[in-house]
Amino acid sequence: MHHYLAYIGDPLALIDSSLTYAWTAAPGNISGGGNTPMPTINQPGTYNLVVFNSSNGCSNTASVNIPQNITPPTVNVAPGGEINCTTPTILLNGAGTSTGPTYSYQWTSASGSGIGAGDNTLTPTIVAAGTYTLMVTNTANGCTNSASTTVTVNANVPIAIAAPQGMLTCAFQTIPVNATGSTTGPTITYQWGTMGGSIVSGNGTSQIIAGAPGQYTLIVTNTTNNCTSSTTINVQQDIVPPVAEAGPGNLLNCTVPAMVLTGDSSSVGPQFGYSWTAISGGNFVSATNILNPQVNEAGIYQLLVTNVINGCTAVDQVEIVADDNDPVVALSQPALLNCLVTQTVVSSTGSSTGTNFTYQWTGPGLQSNPTAVDATINQPGNYTLVITNTDNGCTTEETVSVSQNIQAPLADAGPDVLLNCYNPQLQIGGTNNSSGPNFTYHWVDPGGIIAGGTTLTPTVAGGGTYVLIVTNTTNGCTSSDPMNVTTDFASPQANGGPTFQLSCTQTTYTLQAVAPVGPNFTYQWTTIGGSFVSATNILNPTVDGAGEYFLLVTNTANGCTSSPTVQITQLQMFLSP
Repeated sequence: MHHYLAYIGDPLALIDSSLTYAWTAAPGNISGGGNTPMPTINQPGTYNLVVFNSSNGCSNTASVNIPQNITPPTVNVAPGGEINCTTPTILLNGAGTSTGPTYSYQWTSASGSGIGAGDNTLTPTIVAAGTYTLMVTNTANGCTNSASTTVTVNANVPIAIAAPQGMLTCAFQTIPVNATGSTTGPTITYQWGTMGGSIVSGNGTSQIIAGAPGQYTLIVTNTTNNCTSSTTINVQQDIVPPVAEAGPGNLLNCTVPAMVLTGDSSSVGPQFGYSWTAISGGNFVSATNILNPQVNEAGIYQLLVTNVINGCTAVDQVEIVADDNDPVVALSQPALLNCLVTQTVVSSTGSSTGTNFTYQWTGPGLQSNPTAVDATINQPGNYTLVITNTDNGCTTEETVSVSQNIQAPLADAGPDVLLNCYNPQLQIGGTNNSSGPNFTYHWVDPGGIIAGGTTLTPTVAGGGTYVLIVTNTTNGCTSSDPMNVTTDFASPQANGGPTFQLSCTQTTYTLQAVAPVGPNFTYQWTTIGGSFVSATNILNPTVDGAGEYFLLVTNTANGCTSSPTVQITQLQMFLSP
């Protein structure tokens, strides 16, 4: 259903705020603007207008009759017909369709193509099968009408499609060219031709074998109607070999124990493959399918470059030589370090020498220049000499172990001792001393050794500090230990007292001796000519006879004594005859 819109009224009517408009339809329909000078309508009918002037109360009316013209044009299309090889085009016929200056025509197809000419006439030229529609427009009222017809094809024109299956290359010196996609059937024939190429086999079939680049033409014929189609394709050839460049020769040595082969000047790209082989010696330490593999042995290396697209290859070789002349290191076994030998030399006599050899010593007690031929050392441990051949970077190292014996002997001078009147001389020395034929003993003597000064038990008779020095004659190491000898020869200070004369009136006398008193002192009196009337082991005994009396005072702490004397006389009494 079509909806049509129209405007009525006066577009030039003055706009006055005092005027109002009111439209009515009988019949008809006002779709918009019913209170404006120019409303919109969409149906035929009689339309009435009332205009009211609010400023003076006056009004006026008018009517208009609106007719309708929606009559479509007449369309008549004859049957389409058939296209074939005899009639490759046909004319469609729109006879009976409305004609005149107010009518226009437009043909369209469902496929959007197939109209060769005359698409805006009643008789267009059609070149393909399909459904064709004629649209007729009455430009006076805008109404349209259409009709369609179908054009069929009964020519059965074969389809000719040819395609080479690849490209002639070093890998494929012949390739198939087939007609896949072309029309097939018992009434279809194929004929091949070439310009510049070579048909090896298969002519007259849907597939030939081409052996040379060139232009190949296929003609496909439908023998039932003699319709033909043809197509021409080009067979191309790619037999350009890649570039193989294995790079320059080089030298392996100890500085350069491995190297990368330089195939960078070869063909490069994703279509190229690489394969290295060692054809004389040699050894790879990386992948061999790359341009720059790593090798670590002398030999002849060959690079094969393949263009994987055309199968063409190229080879090149490079020779890698080696200089691996290692230096010689010979080390002497040095002397044993001990307390006598505190420094020794590790000799490299017999090692490689020359301006192209360098020396490097390492070790814990290296005293000499670490680059000297020999090493002076003063500590035990491992000493390593690395000799480098500067011509090729090769090195050799050897390690010698230096031992040390600085085991000190045991020295035990023994406990401290005391000399006194009981023990005026003693043997000193301890029991925890190193012993054996390789040990010697010496005492530092403050002046009291009277025998055995080179033994472990000398006899001493004087006080002071005695030091025992024990020497291990095997390694020269010594140990010492001191001990102290103290002396106590203090005699008690004693006096026998004053002399005394016995008489007839005083026949006894108590000796008046003076001496130290204490628990560690003892007394003992003896006499020549006298006599005691009391004990003799006291300091002041009583005597009753003339004579010489001897006192022995003993200090029991050190055994020392004093022996004072005293003389007791007797008064001579002579009786008269």
